[in-house]
Amino acid sequence: MTKPRAILCYITLILLVGCTDPLSIILRDNLYLEKTALENADAPYIGDWTTAMTAALVSISINETGQVKICSSNPHFGTGNGIIYREQGKIFMIFEGGDTYEFISVTEDYILTKYFDHKYKFYSGRVPENCRTVFNKFQGSIQ
Repeated sequence: MTKPRAILCYITLILLVGCTDPLSIILRDNLYLEKTALENADAPYIGDWTTAMTAALVSISINETGQVKICSSNPHFGTGNGIIYREQGKIFMIFEGGDTYEFISVTEDYILTKYFDHKYKFYSGRVPENCRTVFNKFQGSIQ
């Protein structure tokens, strides 16, 4: 390799490493399989919750076993699974893809979460019709 070409490759490598985005960290450090679901039948976050994200409503259903089902009002995004877990006294929600949300506060009306530098407020209920069917099957599967 010529010296100018080697320098160009080195500069490109430095730029790529310096531009690492949070998504690449999630994909590299997906801890979903290492976490254990937090079972708590009295937890205030049990139920169905909805927030607005980008081009769709996103709903989650959390049951007493700490299992989470996520569903989008946009059918192209489909559904997914997650769990609630506790770490260092804080409550988190992690999905199979590694996305992890920290619970900042929980009321009967909403759950305020933090995902990197963004905060998302999941409101009680308000679940889109296509997600109600998914959640009914999900809740029925634990009985």
